[in-house]
Amino acid sequence: MNWIQSISCFKPGEVIAIDGKSLRHSYDRGGDKKAIHMVSAWATSQRLVLGQVKVDKKWNEITAIPALLKVLELNGSIVTIDALGCQRSIVKSIVEQGGDYVITLNNNQSSLYARVKELFEQAMRKKYSGFTHTTYSTKKESNHGRSEIRHHNHVK
Repeated sequence: MNWIQSISCFKPGEVIAIDGKSLRHSYDRGGDKKAIHMVSAWATSQRLVLGQVKVDKKWNEITAIPALLKVLELNGSIVTIDALGCQRSIVKSIVEQGGDYVITLNNNQSSLYARVKELFEQAMRKKYSGFTHTTYSTKKESNHGRSEIRHHNHVK
């Protein structure tokens, strides 16, 4: 971690992507060895892995994320995590360390999902009148056989 900190130069707004991946071909079917699964923190603009935690199973990511966050310097950064990391304790840890977050919200957290959906629907009905918001769209990207334009709305 000290070496990573010595070679990295963080700027405000640095995006740190937290994600779990199974390492390809790390299993041994004959020896009944399961694939290695890691949760990593990736500094996107620097293209640098800031830290990793090995987990027993994919579903143990939820316990590895807080451990990984504890060893990172998050002040001024934006942490992104998939829906598995949509937990109060994880968000609290990011904020306490001075970071911001973008976390995917799936319908499996039904009451939170319903409240967020209603907030956005209400903002759109009112054409964002009375809401603090920002809007951002990416340019057209063509990757992996598909074309995408992403639209982002942030409502407070």
